[in-house]
Amino acid sequence: MDFWRVLGIFGKRKWLLLLSVLVAAGLTWGATRLVGSKWVATVQFVQPQSSPLLGPGATDQSAAQGQTVESMIEATAQANIYKAIVQSRDVLEPALKKLQITQLPPDLLKNIDFVASAPRLFHLRVTDSSPIRAEELANAIADQFVIVYQSVRTRQARQTVTLLERQYHDTETRLNQARARYDAFRTARGIMSPGGNDPLLQHSLDDALHQRSDATQKLAAAQAELGKVSSDLAVTPKTITQIIPAPPNPMIGQLNDELAKLDQQLSDLKLRYPDTSPKVVQAAQARKHVAARLAVEKAGQAGRPSTQTNPEWVALSTQARTLQEQGAAAQAQLTTSGAAVIGAQAEMKKYQNVDTHLSALAGDISNALENKNNMAARLHSARMTFDAASGATPIAIMDRVSTFNPPSNATEGRTAKLIAIAALIAMIGSGAIAVALDSVDLRLKSVQQAEIALPTRVLAAIPQPMGEISYNALARVTELYPQSIQAEAFRFVAMHLLDKDGPQFKSLMVVSAKAEQGSTTALTNLGITLAQAGKKVIIVDANIRTPELHQVFELPNEFGFVDLIRNPNDESIEQALIGTTVPNLQVISSGRTPANPWELFRSPNMLALSHKLRERADYILYDTPSSVIFTDALNLSPIVDAAVLCVRALEPLSGAEDRLVKM
Repeated sequence: MDFWRVLGIFGKRKWLLLLSVLVAAGLTWGATRLVGSKWVATVQFVQPQSSPLLGPGATDQSAAQGQTVESMIEATAQANIYKAIVQSRDVLEPALKKLQITQLPPDLLKNIDFVASAPRLFHLRVTDSSPIRAEELANAIADQFVIVYQSVRTRQARQTVTLLERQYHDTETRLNQARARYDAFRTARGIMSPGGNDPLLQHSLDDALHQRSDATQKLAAAQAELGKVSSDLAVTPKTITQIIPAPPNPMIGQLNDELAKLDQQLSDLKLRYPDTSPKVVQAAQARKHVAARLAVEKAGQAGRPSTQTNPEWVALSTQARTLQEQGAAAQAQLTTSGAAVIGAQAEMKKYQNVDTHLSALAGDISNALENKNNMAARLHSARMTFDAASGATPIAIMDRVSTFNPPSNATEGRTAKLIAIAALIAMIGSGAIAVALDSVDLRLKSVQQAEIALPTRVLAAIPQPMGEISYNALARVTELYPQSIQAEAFRFVAMHLLDKDGPQFKSLMVVSAKAEQGSTTALTNLGITLAQAGKKVIIVDANIRTPELHQVFELPNEFGFVDLIRNPNDESIEQALIGTTVPNLQVISSGRTPANPWELFRSPNMLALSHKLRERADYILYDTPSSVIFTDALNLSPIVDAAVLCVRALEPLSGAEDRLVKM
């Protein structure tokens, strides 16, 4: 379905489209009035830069690294914590009680949100249908939130400091006990110098082992990467060849345009003439000549090759040299660290005869000392957190809801947007329905549809009668109303018969797949048109089932086509031929209906009658009944040169037309 057909459908259904848009807009407007508006009151909070975010007792890594602004990821996580506190009973109940609200508003928790707008800036948003109530709720909840959050932070910080102080004293006691056991053991054994498991000596050995392991890993990684790069370098060509394109040839563009025009011209000629026509053959030869010239010009556009160093090979060579240097550095580090390991191990062998129990006692001192230092750091951090929580506000209100920060209408402009969306959806939906209804409508409404649906080409389209032209007058419209557009349409059909360059038909019949398709009207007007052109025409009413020609021309029907088949002599033909008010036009009526039409139409006299009629006129036109229901038209086909198929417009096709052409 093309654009213009869709546009035509919309033009026919414009009032339906407009009505659907108006109804959708009205319903949407009413729905928005019933739902009402939503007001959002926003309280802005700021978090002091010294306020810890990671919780009491934890080390603030951001502060240790000198960072003054936290990332948005941390701020979002903190906002979720604030939201949980705001929606808790400890905050909401006192706030509602302050406002003398005894019953919890519906969906209050869903209408409360706490978000981070910047690393240290947060927004508390309260949504309500009343702007006054939204303002009061937001301010009351914000005040209670600050009180509760500061209380929670102070209480947690105090509990953490107390717990860590007790744990610090325990670690200090264990360290003193370990030192006392170590000194007592040395005094009892008379040992004046530390043993082989002295922490400093062991630390030197561990450091040397770590350096040797690190050098080994670096050397292995460099060698593995160097092997991969060497493999890629071996299969990568050192030079590459590129094709330098030739300068553009304007002749190719001109030949392409000329070839496109010749293709279009050839397609148009094939629609009008057979492939053997001289015009079609001449156009095909011209196109073949231009295509050959275009191929020659394109062959001359081939570029010339150019050889240059492969950039990928250069990059791989540079990477290989870098890896070789890294491997040499790692090898040197491995040699140095290996010597350090050997020296430390030799130093420790001097103390192998010392009692291993002394080494265990020294290890206990080292572990106890490390635990004490860690606990001291945690206690220091907890005390700083407690001081911050008790001496400063962890979060403060920066901007309350007021005249300068009023509640905003969250649904402002919503009605217009929803109406626009509803109108657009209604227009698209009603338009889709209109197009769908038109698509399932199989009636022929235009010549273009007829050309697609019918199995043969369309010779002419006869307009519907209008104005002073009635359906009864349409049968002789070319005689009664020669200036009408209907008469001109029938003359297009006659042009195909009168064209000297086209096929020459002397005898033809007008057929239709079913009754009431206008075949008799087409036959009479075609005969009148040919007679007006100076041709001798005989119209034969071969529709012995429902004869109508004698009614159209107001003639008797006592002796006609049926009688001529029984006795096709010259006297009978003279008796059957009846003149009309149109010069050069004679009519043979159907005659009396026989008992067995099949037997009559299969008579050998049919061919003899046809020859005699051809001698008397330039054109012989036969009217026939429905060609799918009755066999009369098929029996007439051997004596005619061609057939004209009539199909009534604004009626759906049943497929019978295609079957009729095949038969």
